[in-house]
Amino acid sequence: MRPIRSTLLLATVWAAVYAGFSFCVLGAELWIWVPHCGDGVIQEVYEYCGDGAVQDGEACDAGASNGVVCSATYGGGCTYCNSECQRAEVIGAKCGDWIVNDNEACDDANRVDADGCNNLCQVAFCGDNVVQAGESCDNGAANGAVCNPGSGSCTYCSASCDVKTLVWARCGDGKVDAGESCDDGNTNNNDACTNSCEVTFCGDSIVQEGESCDNGANNGTVCTPGAGSSCTYCSVTCSEASIRWAMCGDGTRDAGESCDDGNTRDGDGCSSSCIIEPTVLLDTWWGVPPVVVPQPANVINFGGEPVLLPSFLPSTGSEKVTYRRNELNK
Repeated sequence: MRPIRSTLLLATVWAAVYAGFSFCVLGAELWIWVPHCGDGVIQEVYEYCGDGAVQDGEACDAGASNGVVCSATYGGGCTYCNSECQRAEVIGAKCGDWIVNDNEACDDANRVDADGCNNLCQVAFCGDNVVQAGESCDNGAANGAVCNPGSGSCTYCSASCDVKTLVWARCGDGKVDAGESCDDGNTNNNDACTNSCEVTFCGDSIVQEGESCDNGANNGTVCTPGAGSSCTYCSVTCSEASIRWAMCGDGTRDAGESCDDGNTRDGDGCSSSCIIEPTVLLDTWWGVPPVVVPQPANVINFGGEPVLLPSFLPSTGSEKVTYRRNELNK
């Protein structure tokens, strides 16, 4: 043993006694003989929880750190050595512990992701990539990204988490799209909406119901008939109009004509140039009705017989001349 000079308190004395140390008091000084290697004496080893060495029955011994509780991270855990030299576990705060922690907006203590409070303990919303009640889709950041229908159709998730369908916009799909004035969903070019989805009108080059023709920009272009013939053209109202070759003798009184009896003979009241001829009223004595004699004709059908008129008949005007039968054919 070796003496150690000390001025320990009374508590120290009792500790020394408890540990099996020898001591004595010399005057005002306390001398303790501490067993140690090299003192020539085989001592009994004293072991206890807190000596920093893990003894039988101990799970750990952190010495003076025994009982210092560790700090667990969010969603994790940690272990420490308690004052009884046993391991103790600390569970950190986590989503699902029914406690709304600092970084949580909600905590319903379940693992249901679509009940309003998701598995990250955040309030559910359209765009969180989880289809919640009342949503038909949720693609997260891809919400609102419009698909390309190509020549058919496609669906996409809107910014309000609704499934939207896009159909290839085309004339004939039954929907009036941009650039269309109508769309009746058919390929009938002769109804009120054409195959190019335009409202029909006289002048669109398509013969619609109620039209007899439609030559587009050429409507109203008058044709020119050949000699002695007629022609037709399409009017500005999309109806066919006919034009005949205007000439004397066609039976129609045209501009510049005072008559037209359908022939080009003179002496019948309308000359070959379609001018009214002067006439003489020929009366008879034997009861034959008066005969209108065109001038300058010189032969008439008088009482069913051809009669040569005398050359002295008036050549102009309308005069009543009475002849006897024997005076004719002279």
